[in-house]
Amino acid sequence: MQFISINRNDASHALALRLHQELYTKRVLLLLSGGSNVDVAVQVLSSLTAEQTDNLTVGLIDERFGPVPGPIGGRIGDDREVVGAGRGVLGQDVG
Repeated sequence: MQFISINRNDASHALALRLHQELYTKRVLLLLSGGSNVDVAVQVLSSLTAEQTDNLTVGLIDERFGPVPGPIGGRIGDDREVVGAGRGVLGQDVG
């Protein structure tokens, strides 16, 4: 495994390029976490065409383990942050 440190704009650009390439021929599962990655994810997802999003599935993940704290599950703060930031990004209302 190799770790690479780059700035947010370069990371966003690299992820967008890779997603654009893969979505033309494959189905893609993109797993997102909350926090500092939300703005990058929204920027990347906003760059996709409607046709590309047909092959895309997005899921929320969290690196912490423990009991589910609320009726909708997960860490509610991260869920709301990702869903709120991405509202309407994929051409549909989420949440």
